[in-house]
Amino acid sequence: MKRKLWALLVTAVLFVGILGTITGLAAEAADSFRAGDVEISINGEAASVLSDLGKAENYYEAENCRHQGKEKVYVYKDFEISIYPIEEKDCINSIYFKTGDVETSEGISIGSTIEDMQSIYGEDYTQSKGVYKYKCDQFTLTFYSNKEGIINGIEFTSDKE
Repeated sequence: MKRKLWALLVTAVLFVGILGTITGLAAEAADSFRAGDVEISINGEAASVLSDLGKAENYYEAENCRHQGKEKVYVYKDFEISIYPIEEKDCINSIYFKTGDVETSEGISIGSTIEDMQSIYGEDYTQSKGVYKYKCDQFTLTFYSNKEGIINGIEFTSDKE
């Protein structure tokens, strides 16, 4: 009887350890990516990033439902950055990849497959109609895909209120 309990306990501990490893992958996703020599982090201060990136191809402002004040959107060739004011500083609220010329810190870009994504980030996501969302520490990492399972959009979104 003791031997069976011991075996059951060891099996349970191993199962929880394996499950923790699989589900913990998304939480380990980096909150940043590199555009050339510039590191861009979700929730990071925007001033130095915008200065280092140089002039955007396009810029516009819109009312923001989540944050006080207007959201500022800077459109670059390969990505868009959305900025919001918090405590008198502009912070990066979202990053949207537009082309396959930029990638997440873990190496996923537009044109990668859902299988590539799963091998890097695991399967602890919510999915609806080709949209895969990983809840990470203070941000959500979203992958948009087509019917063929090819990623055609990537977005980092702040979870800070």
